[in-house]
Amino acid sequence: MSLPTSTKVITLVENPTGVVTEKTFSLQTTPLEPLKENQVLLKHSVLSNGPAIRSWIDSAYDKARWGDLHVYAGQPVVTEIIAEVIASTSEQWPVGKYVKGLFPWAQYSVQSAEGLQPAILIEGFSPWLSLSVFGFNGLTAYLAIFSELKLKKEDVVCVSSAAGSLGTLFVQLAAKVVGCTVIGIASGPKCEWVKSLGAKDCVDYKAPDFDARLSAALPGGCDVFFDNVGGAVLDAMIKHVKFYGRISVCGALSTYNHEPTVLQNWVEVVLARLNIKGEVTYQSALTTGYMVTDHFDKLPQAIEHLTQLVKDGTLQADAEEIVEAPIEDVAKLWISVFNNGPKGKFLTKLV
Repeated sequence: MSLPTSTKVITLVENPTGVVTEKTFSLQTTPLEPLKENQVLLKHSVLSNGPAIRSWIDSAYDKARWGDLHVYAGQPVVTEIIAEVIASTSEQWPVGKYVKGLFPWAQYSVQSAEGLQPAILIEGFSPWLSLSVFGFNGLTAYLAIFSELKLKKEDVVCVSSAAGSLGTLFVQLAAKVVGCTVIGIASGPKCEWVKSLGAKDCVDYKAPDFDARLSAALPGGCDVFFDNVGGAVLDAMIKHVKFYGRISVCGALSTYNHEPTVLQNWVEVVLARLNIKGEVTYQSALTTGYMVTDHFDKLPQAIEHLTQLVKDGTLQADAEEIVEAPIEDVAKLWISVFNNGPKGKFLTKLV
């Protein structure tokens, strides 16, 4: 088989400040450099459609805070990808191996062998678990619950974006493994599915009586609110966290397009003595896929435990939607995540 000498790659035209469209990106063809020592040529197989990419490409966020994750205009957009090694100068990564890392939206890429992560394959289960249970979302959920929040069985926990890629795993781990009482927040059609994952109840954030429904689902309030959304959902939930309760902020999905947000209930943080903390428990560097985390030493234990939970059926390991598409459609599919996208983990398989 002859090896490719060029690749189609999607780059960022400009760092957006509002709603992202396909014009935000540009499809280009670039040459692939010959392999140097300890490098691999990768054929990209499956791409993660993570909403966090929106913050990595944004013009307004502090680039120093994002570090290597920030994508500048003219650079390739990156995401978590499973790829096959099709050429190698590394003894560690021979041809035919599958790896995972933060790679560009492209058909192929040349990467340093140092820091590559093996794709995690469990016989009898989806081959794409490395991007769901063992991806950003799964490991963030696990580390947040067991290393950061240290949830206890008696905790009442509320989770926003509970039908999303991170929320679905957070719900399952908190409810099925820790034994917490879990209340999800999601759009109406997805709420029954959230309850099937272990949530005691699920509140439709689009309902006109959203606040009243929160009161009914959380009559005594919650001990912990794990927030992936921000905006109006966060504002409403501030009133429903118990005295001395905790709000763990892991995402801000509602703010990515710079819609104005007014927290009318912010004084409740003072009145209820709430503790609010940001969660960035799991990140990757752009260049090699090397994993960096606030709880790096806990990763082997997390992966081992998650593997067992998949094998024994505790975790629903098929909460994935995968669409086959050419590289030309990657940006369009990713944008669809922000338009009431599919539940669970949304993946694109390149064809």
